[in-house]
Amino acid sequence: MLNIAICEDNPVHSRKLNAMIETLLPLPFTIHNFASSREFLASCQSGICPYDLIFMDIELDKNSMNGIELSQEINVRNPKAQIIYITQHLEYVSCVYETSHTYFIDKEHLDLYLEKALRAALYNLETVQQQILHFKRQQKEYRIPQSDILYIERSLRISKINTRTEQFTCSQRLSDLMEQLTPTFVYCHRSFIVNLKTVKTLNRDEIILVTGQAVPVSRACYPEVKKAFAKVILEI
Repeated sequence: MLNIAICEDNPVHSRKLNAMIETLLPLPFTIHNFASSREFLASCQSGICPYDLIFMDIELDKNSMNGIELSQEINVRNPKAQIIYITQHLEYVSCVYETSHTYFIDKEHLDLYLEKALRAALYNLETVQQQILHFKRQQKEYRIPQSDILYIERSLRISKINTRTEQFTCSQRLSDLMEQLTPTFVYCHRSFIVNLKTVKTLNRDEIILVTGQAVPVSRACYPEVKKAFAKVILEI
């Protein structure tokens, strides 16, 4: 079941959006409505954002984060979440590209673009679901979304797969794991693979992730990492 959040402080617009989603969406779903970023973040237990699809107004409660700032937080907590901006303030059309999002809709054109935005979001969610890393540990098979992975480290014949919430270990070599990974993963060191979509800052000798963790970058790998990182930024 699809878990949907609507961040909208105008109850009239919120009710209209709820009704349109119920008419257009072809699969089971639940909707949670929030009037402020504080309310939304309070629903994220253990710091994890549980929503698959989020409709985001930009001008929310002035005493808390606006919609763009909240979306930046969501990108870190749940990069799989599909964010659709819905606003009357077109001056933000460039600012939203500070975040990873699916669609930007002027509220006056909601009837025209909402169905297209929903199709795009569902397609992206299906694509993310297909991007799974398979590995074995102690005769058990694991399947985790690649978008959850921050980096993978090889140490003492053990590969440590680090996600936002936990660390998995397996005996497979980095080269074997790399064969499954999408192009957003690169070697930044002979013992490290990093997910470039989780990188906040790239320096010549280290990478700072959105979680604040540091991953080393070797001199030999730096040119290729820099090139790949630039490409990922353009695609976001």
